[in-house]
Amino acid sequence: MAIMIPGRALDYDKTSKEDDIFEVLHKHLPEDWYVCHSVKIKDIDNKNQSYEAEIDFLILIPDVAAICLEAKAGAINIRTGEGLYYNGQATNYLWVYSDGTVMKYNGPFRQLDRSRRNLAKFLNEGRASKFGFGPKMSLLSLVCFPSIDQNTINNWTLPTDAGNKNYIIGRYEIYDHPEKLTEKILSIVKYQVEVEFDNKTKREFVAECPDCHKKIYREHTTVNKFAKLSKEDCESFIKFVIAPSCNLVPTDRFFIDLKNGRLSSFLEDQKAILNYLEDQKIAVIAGGAGTGKTMIALEKAIRLADSGQKVLFLCYNNKLKEHLDAYSQTYPLIRFETIDSLYHHYLGTIDDKNYNLLVSKMAEDKSFDYINFIVDEAQDFGKKEIEASGFLLNLQLIAEEKGGVCYYFYDKYQCVQSKEIPEVIASADCKLTLFRNCRNTTKIAKSSCTLFKESEYKRDYIKGFETGNEVKALCVEVDDNYEALRKLVNGYRKKNYKDIVVLTTREATSSSLSEMVRNEKIVIDGFPCTFTTCRKFKGLEAEVVIVIDIDKNVLLDDNNRLLLYVGASRAKFELGLIFNASFDECKQTMEKYGSTLPMFGTGAFFMFFGAEDGE
Repeated sequence: MAIMIPGRALDYDKTSKEDDIFEVLHKHLPEDWYVCHSVKIKDIDNKNQSYEAEIDFLILIPDVAAICLEAKAGAINIRTGEGLYYNGQATNYLWVYSDGTVMKYNGPFRQLDRSRRNLAKFLNEGRASKFGFGPKMSLLSLVCFPSIDQNTINNWTLPTDAGNKNYIIGRYEIYDHPEKLTEKILSIVKYQVEVEFDNKTKREFVAECPDCHKKIYREHTTVNKFAKLSKEDCESFIKFVIAPSCNLVPTDRFFIDLKNGRLSSFLEDQKAILNYLEDQKIAVIAGGAGTGKTMIALEKAIRLADSGQKVLFLCYNNKLKEHLDAYSQTYPLIRFETIDSLYHHYLGTIDDKNYNLLVSKMAEDKSFDYINFIVDEAQDFGKKEIEASGFLLNLQLIAEEKGGVCYYFYDKYQCVQSKEIPEVIASADCKLTLFRNCRNTTKIAKSSCTLFKESEYKRDYIKGFETGNEVKALCVEVDDNYEALRKLVNGYRKKNYKDIVVLTTREATSSSLSEMVRNEKIVIDGFPCTFTTCRKFKGLEAEVVIVIDIDKNVLLDDNNRLLLYVGASRAKFELGLIFNASFDECKQTMEKYGSTLPMFGTGAFFMFFGAEDGE
């Protein structure tokens, strides 16, 4: 399966059958090929004239070719003869649809030529020239007529300037025998390179040796050399040229996410939020776990840094700060801090946590020259002592006074450090909410939200990046927690997962398995799993998360239940839950949160959590 960018077909004319073509390209092209859908480039040349390129599909084959594909569906024919005109100009042919309508640009080949020229111009002379892809990348053409059979194509007589039949794929490769599509594309590449490019080394006579009369030659390659991108170049091209044009955020897991088709599910939300943030000085963005808040916050900080502006990026969780610190070397204008690390920097000690002193110090210290502030996990800054100091309000006032920006990203259901949302968020005039989940599968997302009533969190509207596998659940006595964990871990290892994190709803020292933990690792049959608390892991993620110590203190307590939500929502692909609850406690849990399922054993309780028995 090819790597699709984005993960599903977007912004296409339904009559073009681009969705069908998208699926065929995805399923039948090799896994190391990249297919960019609906590439749209707009730029201004050195004469201040705008130009654009619109390409249905851009296929990147590492070390082979880059191909612009134009798709035209429906009944199509080519009309030849005298007395034909296109846009008032005489022509000897017209590409037409079955109703007689002439195609845009008089056919796909002219449209492709225009797109190829303008994309090359963008890469060599335009905004993208700074990346250096132009000299490395020759562009080829491919036309797809998904509704036209091969016999019809073979019988077409195309004028020389109307196109080349050897550059066409039709119904045969798309619908009848898609397994032959790769071979067909490669044969077109080989033929087209031979027709349009000349890579052959030529020998040119220079002189003859006067003594032995031996002829002396020199070798050279013609100017029209065919250039092709390496795998590394392909990924860089996608990251720096394609992703920005699609409003995709190229994080460090960008290509892993692409392989899993995850980008498509949040593409539209990303477009909206990024466009919104372009013009906002003060912004409040809400979103449930997994909706990409940290990723979007980071992207905004990077954009500010790229424009030469310093940014103070604040979060609450120290593990999240440590994760974000990796970006500091690449973006030295961004400073990542928690409120306590910032306190320590200015005051040396955080024992008394008098945040009023921090606010005063920031105002007095001339070296504090930040006017742009990004606050992630903003709900946790609602702690009483932080709120009393006016810390967040002070940041906002600095930004407003000095022409900077101040953005708050928060989730009211992740208030595990504070009980109240900060006033600057609660009283904000304008808020934007993210809905699409770009971390969790739908099954994980819904299971994570089980301990919310329908009036709090409408589970019917929850959608993940894909449906995903069943959540695994076990209900055991506390003394059996290790064996339950062992069963789940070994099951996930059989699926070849290596990124497995175990989270406790308690403090690490009071977990039922605390005696088995060393340096935040618990070893299961020789396999070390990260072991930490739901609180500490907030803001981070793992391929597999197993939450333990889920008892009545979590299930029936309005504050502690948030710990399960935080922990479970860290899982990307697989979620395991280990409950320590009696039959009556399971029943009370279901009744409290509005389940209409009859309580017949733990099976109903697992169904309530959208889970299946880990057995």
